[in-house]
Amino acid sequence: MGKFASSADQQALALHYHASLGIVIFSLALIRLAWRLSHQPPALPASIPRWQQRASDVVHWALYVLMLTVPMTGFLFRTAGGHVVNFFGLANLPLFIHKNETLRTITGTLHVMMVWLLVALVVGHIAAALKHRFIDRDGVAERMLRW
Repeated sequence: MGKFASSADQQALALHYHASLGIVIFSLALIRLAWRLSHQPPALPASIPRWQQRASDVVHWALYVLMLTVPMTGFLFRTAGGHVVNFFGLANLPLFIHKNETLRTITGTLHVMMVWLLVALVVGHIAAALKHRFIDRDGVAERMLRW
């Protein structure tokens, strides 16, 4: 796009890349989930209270669910609006539904709400990792970054 591209053209391009990145995120999340299901993580130190262990499990699984459902609701939002979803100009994803304004409204709302929930969980996850690293100094952060 040149510097004289219209606002509509710029928005269409931004949505194109947004959708393409959603496909990448969805694909990477599937790979990561497959790895996680086939590899048991090391046990948390016994010093971690049970409620924190449970919270850790809930947050991790919620992150997986959101990393998969956020791109899916975005895809449904676009296709229910009658738009083709294209992957970086290489291929169009198949359309599984027809244009449906009700579904578009619902999936658009869900998409935005789940993105904000995902952001909140990621920020909380980072805060918890920093707490374990700099306050508790219990080795939990280091076990996340074994390399």
